[in-house]
Amino acid sequence: MSAIAAMQGIASSLWAGMFVVEPEGKTGIHHHGEQDTVVYVLEGEACVRWGDFGEYSATVRADDFLHVPSWLPHQELKPSKEQRVGWVVVRSTPEPIVVNLPDDFWTPTDPKPIERKCR
Repeated sequence: MSAIAAMQGIASSLWAGMFVVEPEGKTGIHHHGEQDTVVYVLEGEACVRWGDFGEYSATVRADDFLHVPSWLPHQELKPSKEQRVGWVVVRSTPEPIVVNLPDDFWTPTDPKPIERKCR
């Protein structure tokens, strides 16, 4: 749901809105092109993975801020079976940019496993 956007009749160099990941939901691996994104978590808890191979992860909770730099491949995951996560999103361009990457984007070519778990 957008709050500050051209489609709302608001001329701005930013885009802002709400984003919800339902229980046990996840986004695909993606990046936001030239956009920097700042997220404020309103409710719930989610895991965010990022990096060239998805090798980094962090858990974000209500009242946390998260900065997603431009071009950074990442993914949001909601492991809880009961609670959704909701956040306010502000992006550095007037229209949101989402570039979806292939599901196997993080599949390593090196047979050595990469540890992937939220802390």
